Amino acid sequence: MFFSDPPASACYGYGSLPSDYSFAAAAPSIYSNGAACGRYYCVKCTSNGCRNSNVIRVKIVDLCPGCPGAFDLSQQAFARIANPDPGTFFALVDFSHGLPILDAPVDSG
Repeated sequence: MFFSDPPASACYGYGSLPSDYSFAAAAPSIYSNGAACGRYYCVKCTSNGCRNSNVIRVKIVDLCPGCPGAFDLSQQAFARIANPDPGTFFALVDFSHGLPILDAPVDSG
């Protein structure tokens, strides 16, 4: 199962979804009591199952309390960079707000 549209959201007032449906829910460590709501993060697949070496930008629109890693990507975002069959891949995540690049698992839901 992938993070779905329209999401029931912990990010009230996050605005509209990106037109290409590149959105995600963030793990609690990134969500930071809502501070990540509406922010964009760059994600690149770095493990088995990658479709390409592209970097995508995702908008945080929800909290994923059960996420083992960084994000739960929308189905559309996940499919742009990884094969959806395995359901999880490792990614380099660029936190564009001055935080370090993180090598973390990304879940498809």
